[in-house]
Parts: sequence; structure tokens; C-alpha cells
Amino acid sequence: MKRTLRLKRRTLRQIVVQKQHEKRNRAVNKADVEVTTLIAMLPGPWRPIP
Repeated sequence: MKRTLRLKRRTLRQIVVQKQHEKRNRAVNKADVEVTTLIAMLPGPWRPIP
């Protein structure tokens, strides 16, 4: 029981931290998307796999 509780608590905290990171990285993610679209437009074998 203790184990599952600890696991649940940890996962909850991870979710909260993840949401905070998402908020912080929203602008960075937008820039990343723009860069990836640019790279995808480029011809060549070093195109990143989505």
C-alpha cells in the first residue's frame, strides 16, 4: 500500500512539474516547430524523423 501511494504521489508531482515545464517552454516549443518545419523543407538525407 505504501509503495503504491508513494508511486502515485511521485507521478502526480511529475505531472505538475511537466505542466510547469510546458508553460515555460511554450515559446521555445514554437521556435522548435518552426525550425523543424524549415529542416523538413530542406532536401537531403539528414531530415529529422518526426
